[in-house]
Amino acid sequence: MARIRSSRWWIGLTAILASVFLGSAAILIAWDWPQPAGAGPEPSIIYVTASQAPTVIVHPAPLDSEPLTDVTLGSINDGWILVEYDSSAGTFAPPPVTVTPSPDEEGAASPFEIPGSGPSEWEIPGTRYLYAVDPSGTAYEAANLGSETGLRLVLWLPDLRTVIVEEQDGGGASFRTFDLVTGALSGRFLGPGGSASRTWIDPELRLARDGDGVWVSFDNGSGARGLNRIGFDGSPEIELVSPKDLAGFIESADGSTIVTVEGASGPNWTVVSYSEPGTSVFPEPVVAASPSPTPEASPEATPAPAGPSKPEVTITSEGYERAAHGMPPGETNCYPASWPEDRQLLIACTEEDESLVLYTLALATSTFVDVATFPSNGDSSTLLFSDDGTRIVRLPDIVNAIGDPVWTLPTGESRPIGLVWAGDYLVTWGDTQDPPDLGYGAGALYVRHSSKGEGAYALRANPGAAGFGTVVPAPPVEPEL
Repeated sequence: MARIRSSRWWIGLTAILASVFLGSAAILIAWDWPQPAGAGPEPSIIYVTASQAPTVIVHPAPLDSEPLTDVTLGSINDGWILVEYDSSAGTFAPPPVTVTPSPDEEGAASPFEIPGSGPSEWEIPGTRYLYAVDPSGTAYEAANLGSETGLRLVLWLPDLRTVIVEEQDGGGASFRTFDLVTGALSGRFLGPGGSASRTWIDPELRLARDGDGVWVSFDNGSGARGLNRIGFDGSPEIELVSPKDLAGFIESADGSTIVTVEGASGPNWTVVSYSEPGTSVFPEPVVAASPSPTPEASPEATPAPAGPSKPEVTITSEGYERAAHGMPPGETNCYPASWPEDRQLLIACTEEDESLVLYTLALATSTFVDVATFPSNGDSSTLLFSDDGTRIVRLPDIVNAIGDPVWTLPTGESRPIGLVWAGDYLVTWGDTQDPPDLGYGAGALYVRHSSKGEGAYALRANPGAAGFGTVVPAPPVEPEL
């Protein structure tokens, strides 16, 4: 019977054979063993190894808070906000891999990392909480959105108990309502055109000023945008603007008029107003007058200046009066900026040097008046008006209605990645890193008085948490009679 050798014996034999092989190779090299004709240098070798597993991260706790009750909801007023807070932790990306150059290569570089492949996900998926926060900074925890539902906060409805949440669905989004107290979730809203099978692409939602519905600006799938109004339950109401090039929209303070910028980009843009049936800004119907002969002016006569004229008005299929107002003279890149209570509509236009010019527009006569100029500051995209139009964010400054600085955001904070007005308060949020690390939520949220910029309160994410996401202000609350 053959004897079974131990593993130590085989290891020893392998070592002896290896020594013989290496010794023979050394002798051949010393004798300058001939190389095959045309042979080049050996290719360099790259070794790729997975990085070490990340350390365990303790799941961050939610914020300190009180429960949100019907009694609390009854005290909500201007200055309250609703905040989405994601408690997920870890790296929002697949682990990187380490690339190590061949150790035999002369002048080899040090090991370095490259991004990993695969789906991005949190190491520890966490619950997404909703908090109502009062002007003193006290947080009240509402029903949460869970950790696997994929729901995102979008809008706070006038009953104060219900919000609209967005759910990603392929290349589009669906909407549902969510009860802040019970967590009850409705079925999906109908999509564009009242279709149950369609989703909204790149939607932008705003609460209608009359408090009876929601405006939805959306992409029709080919880059053109439309404007629809739907009910709080998702029922279709009107299609105000069929999909076309649409550069923003704004609603009058009483909810009776919508103004958009429509047409092709550049010189073909035009400001268009839609007045709700029965609330026309044109008290007299516009009738196309037949041309009349114009008498010849005498050489001594001075022509009288042309007075303002009414724009041509048409009636849409929904009964709205549609009027095209053109653009401010010489301007091509404008959008509706603000419509404060008891004031004219404001139109902002971006100049070639990235400065901004603010105009008023009298709809009844299509008259534009230049009222303020904001010099270029490297951020022409930010011009956020408070509801009353007295404060404007022009980062890093907060200015008044004629562009004079009132106060400036503190220089020690990272640049905000989001901001919103909430009554008399400006809410900003940003990452603790500068520039922010995309894929994470904001690490801190700051709330300041609009008049002087004094801090009201600040909320900070717990260490390791994804942090703050969407922030929406409380809807207007009707005073009790």
